[in-house]
Parts: sequence; structure tokens; C-alpha cells
Amino acid sequence: MDFGYPYDYPYTISVRREEQRHPGAMQEIITKHMSIAEDIQRRISSIDDRFERIEKMIQERMRRG
Repeated sequence: MDFGYPYDYPYTISVRREEQRHPGAMQEIITKHMSIAEDIQRRISSIDDRFERIEKMIQERMRRG
């Protein structure tokens, strides 16, 4: 049965209570996770660059051979 509550209703309530107890904690968590996401994005970009260089080297070797 659906009583009009979102499926994550208990979780939502607990997050709100936690925010009331520690007003800055949620912002700190968000900031930390954003920092982690930015670091992951930089690493992915670096890996993409490496693959591009490897691909160019392979293509150059195939032309020579």
C-alpha cells in the first residue's frame, strides 16, 4: 500500500534529525564527497590521456611495420 510517503521515508527522517543535531555535518560530508569525486575525475582524465598516447604509439608502429 502507498500512503503517500517516499520509499526512503525513514532514511529521510533520520537525515533531517542528524542535520538538526549537527548543522554543519551534512555540508562537510557533501564537500568531502565532492572533493573525492573531483579527484576521481582527474584520475580518469589522466588515464584517458595515457590511453590516447598508447593508441598513437600503436598506430605509429603499425604504419612503420
